[in-house]
Amino acid sequence: LAGIAVSLAANPDDFDTWIEVGSIKHAFGDEIGARDAWEYAGAIRPQNTTSFFNLGNLYGYYLKDNAKAEKNFRMVLQNDPNYIPGYLALVAFYRDVYKEKYPVEAEKLLLAGEKALPLDLNITQSLAFLYKDIGNTVKAIVYFEKYLAIDPNNNAIRNELESLRH
Repeated sequence: LAGIAVSLAANPDDFDTWIEVGSIKHAFGDEIGARDAWEYAGAIRPQNTTSFFNLGNLYGYYLKDNAKAEKNFRMVLQNDPNYIPGYLALVAFYRDVYKEKYPVEAEKLLLAGEKALPLDLNITQSLAFLYKDIGNTVKAIVYFEKYLAIDPNNNAIRNELESLRH
């Protein structure tokens, strides 16, 4: 970090280096230092996805601040509505951590993702499994079928569909 500090002193606007600082601090368990580095990266490049994605994970899974996690994940999608990992990470966050928002907010999010990216198999698969998880077999079947219409050779999805039909 000493060399990076010298580099940042000379060029405090170096976004990639701030991301690296946050990653290094996070790797060593310095979550507050990681937060500060990624927050600064977001301040100097407010249209990026990387710092906000990292902050979403950090706030959600390490700092246990659900509101800030959700805000940062949503900033990712505001900055790039086509960024699939942003949708998937926020849905996983709702499912695993912010359970009071699952499945309602996850469904809204995935349907918005489907509207923006109608042929994306990750979104389609996530919708299928969300509906399966909440016991909406009819909608789960619709999305598993939609998935197979795009990728007919996916045996795992075919097996899921067959198990729902029986």
